[in-house]
Order: sequence, then C-alpha cells, then structure tokens
Amino acid sequence: MARLVVIDPGILSTVQDSGRFGLARYGVPHSGPMDWISFEIANLLVGNKRDDPAIEITGNFEAIFEGETSVSVVPGRIILNGEYLERFGTFHVRGGDILKVLNDRGFRSYLGLKELKIEEVLSSKSTCLPAKFGGLNGRKLMAGDVIECGNADIKDRTLECEMDWIFGNVARIVKGPQWDLLKNPNAIESEYVISSDSNRIGYRLIGERLSLESYEIVSEGMTAGAIQVPPDGLPIVMMADHPMTGGYSKIANVIYADLPVLGQKKPSDRIRFEMVDLDLARRLYFKYKEWIREIEFSLCNSLKDLYRVNVNGKYFDVEVKEIDDCGGWRHKYRLHNNG
Repeated sequence: MARLVVIDPGILSTVQDSGRFGLARYGVPHSGPMDWISFEIANLLVGNKRDDPAIEITGNFEAIFEGETSVSVVPGRIILNGEYLERFGTFHVRGGDILKVLNDRGFRSYLGLKELKIEEVLSSKSTCLPAKFGGLNGRKLMAGDVIECGNADIKDRTLECEMDWIFGNVARIVKGPQWDLLKNPNAIESEYVISSDSNRIGYRLIGERLSLESYEIVSEGMTAGAIQVPPDGLPIVMMADHPMTGGYSKIANVIYADLPVLGQKKPSDRIRFEMVDLDLARRLYFKYKEWIREIEFSLCNSLKDLYRVNVNGKYFDVEVKEIDDCGGWRHKYRLHNNG
C-alpha cells in the first residue's frame, strides 16, 4: 500500500470518477470530471479502468509519497524531485518523492493513481461539492490530507498523444429546447469571456447579451453543457456539478465531445461557440471515444495477445493467453466490451 500526502492542493483539487448515473430524478448531481478525455487517459496510463477515480487538479498541486507506486498526469506537466518529466506518460515514484503538477497551458489536470482507497457514496467515488458528499469527506483536498492507493509497478513509459486541440477557444453547440425564443441567434456565436464567478457548477459568460422572448420557463431537466440565459441576457454554461433542473430558457447545449475544451478554461479566458447539427455532434463523440479505445489498446502491454473484434457493430478487445489449468495448458479468452 502506498500513500499520497498533500502538501499544496492548489486552487481546487477533488477526487472524481466518471460520476453518478441514474440519480438525476432524485436531484443528485452527476459530478465527475470537467475534462473527461484527460481523465480517461490518465487512468489508462496507470492501468486503471477508464471510469476509476483520479484526482482532478485545478491550478497547480504538490504532494509527497509514502511507498512505491506509479502515477500519471494528463494534460499538465510533472516535476518529480525538481526534474521536469515528459508531458504524457507513466512514472514510478518511491517513498519520499515529491511530485509537483503544473497546469501551464490548461486549467485542470488529472493525477492517475492505482486503486484509490476512497469510500463509495451512491455508487460513485466522485466528490459532489454542492451536496458535500463523496470523495474525501465531501470536500476539496487540503494540505495534510492522506490518500491511500495501490502499489502499481508499471514501467516508465511515454504516450505519443496530440492534445493541443483541447486548449482551443472554440466549443461546438447544438440547438437547445428553447432555441426558437432567441431573438438574436447570431449573437451566440460571438466571443465570450469566462467570468470570475464560475466554478464546477457553471460558467458565467461576459459578452454580447442574448435577447429572448421569454427568459423563464417551468423548471425542467438539465444536462452538462446546457446554455441557460437568465434575464440579464448573459449566458451560463452548466458544468459537471450542475443542478438537475432549471427554470431559465436553454437555447443551446455544448456537445459532449467539446466539454473538455470548456473544462480547461479559467476565468478571463475567451471562448467562442460554433453551431453544428446533431449528426456531427454524435460523430465527434464516437470519434473521440474510438480514439481513446485505440490508446487503451496500445497501452495493454500486460496482455500477451490482444485482438480487436467487431460483432454486430460493437467492438471487443479479446485477450488470448495460455494458463496452467489443473496441470494442462489451454487458451483463456477474455472480452473487453468497448460499447
């Protein structure tokens, strides 16, 4: 068993897994990562499942390790005992090693650790800051906090991974349920600045005001990326800890594939929206999911033989290896369902 001891948690560091599903009808926020792409890659690099818990770091971060394990940081940079390491990769740490994380381009990084010892609440280990449960006592990490993790022993390796697009300034959107109430539809594609009054619940934007026939509606369901317009005309984008219902008109929704672009933005950064249709939004989602599957496939170096199989449009990674079964050798097959 290894332990991470927080020295400097930065602006906001929390434990997040892929979030809580199926509980929206009870008013429970989904939570989970602000940048799901970086989160999944960080987990894969240390041999975790894509939806396992990791530490979401906002700003910079510093910790010291007790015991040996393997770590990854995506997309920020690692300084290990004063030495800069590759931007993407898996690195071995030992007791007494000091790890610093720098978010020198984006605003958030994910620290991947094997088997974080975090109690599950409502089928998830994600921190829900608005409701103060999950993660480590329902709160952000603080100096002195100790988190236990597994003793992963993965060889140091780097990942050739081009992610510059995630730091871009364009987020694609689709029309929302109240789009027809918008009087100046071209305004939504103008440039906005992210307000300092922004957090994991939502981003308030500063820029051209949107004019609607009606700003308030009967409260209805909310999704991550929903763009609400309150009476002042300045849009609010719902993020990972968003409420499950809302009473302001939703004129558009950031597509799921581009939520990481927003998740990497900090106050005073600029963002511009670009309208696309639902077909492109779906294709981009599956494109990025397939790209991550390819990364997962390339990192499966612990498997002796791994084959990609397509069954009725669904992809499976099939592991084939020989095991000693009661004194006789046979082949063992394991399917990794990739949806």
